[in-house]
Amino acid sequence: MKKILAIIQSHPIWVLVFVFALLMISVIGVTRVSVATGNETLVKDDTDTFIENVDYQEQFGGETIVLHLEPRQELLDLEVIQLFSDLETDLSFQSGVFSYQSPASIVKNISSTQYQQFRLGISEIALGLNDLSDMLANQANQLNAINSDAILSASEELSLAFTNLETGQNNLSDSMVELETTLISIDDVLVALESDLSNDGESAYANQLNLVNTQMSQLLNMISQVKEVPNQTIDGLDSMNTNLSGLFTSLISELSEMETFVDQLLVLSENLKTMSETLLMIESFSDSYYPGIPRTEETLNHVIYDSGIRRPVFDVFIIDESYVMMQVTLSGDVTKDEKQEVVDMIEERIAHSDFDGEYLLSGKAVLDLSIQNSMVTSMQKMLMLSVGLMIFILLITFKVKWRILPLITVVLAVIMTIGMMGYLSIPVTMVSMAVFPILIGLGIDYAIQFHHRYSLALEEEKINE
Repeated sequence: MKKILAIIQSHPIWVLVFVFALLMISVIGVTRVSVATGNETLVKDDTDTFIENVDYQEQFGGETIVLHLEPRQELLDLEVIQLFSDLETDLSFQSGVFSYQSPASIVKNISSTQYQQFRLGISEIALGLNDLSDMLANQANQLNAINSDAILSASEELSLAFTNLETGQNNLSDSMVELETTLISIDDVLVALESDLSNDGESAYANQLNLVNTQMSQLLNMISQVKEVPNQTIDGLDSMNTNLSGLFTSLISELSEMETFVDQLLVLSENLKTMSETLLMIESFSDSYYPGIPRTEETLNHVIYDSGIRRPVFDVFIIDESYVMMQVTLSGDVTKDEKQEVVDMIEERIAHSDFDGEYLLSGKAVLDLSIQNSMVTSMQKMLMLSVGLMIFILLITFKVKWRILPLITVVLAVIMTIGMMGYLSIPVTMVSMAVFPILIGLGIDYAIQFHHRYSLALEEEKINE
């Protein structure tokens, strides 16, 4: 003690500078101290279990934060879904977030699927309209190829052909009449000759002429029947010619109306072609439209409900038909500050929204934050209460000069201990917190004893002088 006293008395300035420098170094170390409540406080970070857990969290994420909403209205109305969507947007820019899932995620996925179907449907409709336009244009061109002049020329040629046929039939009829007259004359001569031969006794020749006369009569009967055929043919040809003339006349009159119809088909074809090109243009630029949250309750209900029944994919987020939840998975290497930023961001977003209801944040990350904050608060309260009690006790029981000096010594010792923990990367845990009450308890005892011995040494020195 006398040696320490001698050093302090001989070099007081250097002792103060040394203590001050040591204090500043310790204060810098205090800023490096972290509060830990995770797995690293239970398992060493060089074990296989810890390393495998770190690898797992890198691949699949780490701790989770669960947000429970209790709306006063419908569980999945537009206000709730929009709040979840806004939270997801905020989380997408937040560091330390691995993934997130909420009913808004499902709504966006369904909306995205319907959007893709919509794009495909537009493309198919556009292509179908284009094909229909081409078909109408082809039909119009084929109809337009029908020429009224060609039909009129064909009608005249057919009429001339029928006239020629009728003329030929008339000539044939006249020839048949002339032939019949000639054959009748020949038949009369043969009958007279047969009679003369019979009277002359030439019965053999008369019999032969009789046979010829019989055949001539049969021929005349045939000619008599055949000569009526040209007249019947002429009547039929006249009827056909009249009908065809009427048909061609009707067809030519309808061609003028058909030209108007062809023009209308061409206009319709052009309009369909324009519609097809417009739809294809809309489809090509449709990637600029974002398939997000619907703007109306009716559209949202169409996404969430199927025939009035809620889609099963949303049931995982519903609890007892009273709460709807959102899960946020944090990265495996997330820091305490990043956890706190995520929690603060969620609470701030809810506070600035139009959400009408209650909410609750839970999960291991939130629990760890609560424990850490409680540890810091408890440690602060413990230090303040300890310092207060020690000041009170020292003032009452320790009747010496500088009676508060032992307390200052203990506070410096606590600061230096925490600073050393920062430099050695030793976090403040539930276990290490137990050191501070022991440090304060033992420190104040030794500080009082040291102070008392120091005072006695000073008195002895004065007596010796």
